[in-house]
Amino acid sequence: MVSGTKTVFLRNQPEQLLNVQNGIMDRLKRRVEIQLGNSVDRSDVSIVFVPIVSRAGTDIEAALRTIPTSPQQSVVLIVIHHTYDVNYIAPVSKLSVKREGVFAVDFLGHEDCGLLTCLANDMALKSLADYLAPDAPDTPQLLPNTPRCQIHYWIKFVLCALVFLCIVLLIVLSWFFVNQPRQGNNHTPPTTTMEMPNITLPITTPLTTQQPNVTVSK
Repeated sequence: MVSGTKTVFLRNQPEQLLNVQNGIMDRLKRRVEIQLGNSVDRSDVSIVFVPIVSRAGTDIEAALRTIPTSPQQSVVLIVIHHTYDVNYIAPVSKLSVKREGVFAVDFLGHEDCGLLTCLANDMALKSLADYLAPDAPDTPQLLPNTPRCQIHYWIKFVLCALVFLCIVLLIVLSWFFVNQPRQGNNHTPPTTTMEMPNITLPITTPLTTQQPNVTVSK
C-alpha cells in the first residue's frame, strides 16, 4: 500500500465515460488528498481508466501493455463496466492482473447516468481509498443518481416504441391507399335491366279500293 498525499497521473481517459471518471475522482478527493501531476515521472501513482469493451481480461492486458514497469510508482487500474444495472455483478478484475505493483478495482457506470449509486461502487471506492490512504476517514456515500438513469432508460424505451408504432401505421396506410384503386378497377358494376312497358298497339284493317264496274259498248 501507499500512504500520504498522492500525486497522481491520469492515463487513458475515455471521452464517452468522462462523467463516470469525474464522478470517481470527485468522490475520491473527498477522502484522499490528491494532486494531479503533469507527467508520469513526477507522480506517485498512475491511475489508468480501463473501459470494458470486449472482455475484461483482454482489455486489462491491452491496457497494461501500454504502461511501463516502474518499481518506484504504483499503478491503479480503474476498470469501468458500462451498464445502467445497479445489480450487475462485474468480474473481479484483480484476478486478471499478474504484474506486481498493480491494483485493480471495478466500477459500474453509464455514459448517460454517470457513476451508479450501488453497493458495488461503494465498496470499490472504499477499497481504492484504503489503498491510496489507509488512515483516511470513511468514504462519503455516493449521491443518488440511479433514478435519473432509469428515467433516461424509460424515455428511450418510450421513444423507440412510438417510432415503431408510427412505422407500422405508415405501412398500413400505404397498403390501404395502394390497394384501394386496384379493388375499384376490378369491381364489375351491376347490370341494370330496364323493363319496357307493355304497350298494345291497335290493329287496323287494311283499306281495300273497290274498282268501278265499267262496261265498254261495241
